Amino acid sequence: MNAIRHAALALCAFALASCSTIAEKIIQEPKVALQGVKLHDMTVSGGTLLIGVEVENPNPFALRLDGLTYELEVGGKPLSKGELKDTASVGAKSKAVVEIPVPVKFQDLYASAMDLVTKKSSAYHVKGEARFGLITLPFDRIGEMKLR
Repeated sequence: MNAIRHAALALCAFALASCSTIAEKIIQEPKVALQGVKLHDMTVSGGTLLIGVEVENPNPFALRLDGLTYELEVGGKPLSKGELKDTASVGAKSKAVVEIPVPVKFQDLYASAMDLVTKKSSAYHVKGEARFGLITLPFDRIGEMKLR
């Protein structure tokens, strides 16, 4: 009887792992583009930036974003990290803007801004994971901001 339970559990685990792998092959990765950044609120030591991210869903079905974690570095220095717990939905073959609250300390923001001003450019690195139901999609982007 115990051997049957173990076999059943192993089969269930294999089936769930297979479903996840199949789902990852069926679901096309959403395209993400920066829409804008605005200051949401301020305190004496910092504030919250709202980063608008446009998410384009190329799939023939809606996607529901169940959460997101991120780490943001600018100029090689950590600027912020956090988690978005709110849900958002992106319709089938459509786009939606998701606003991500990013808490920052003025001291860190100032150092990043000065780096950008003096060098006329600054590297950024953002990484994390976005959760869509049973699927978790990691993201890791490196780029450069340029001052015109």
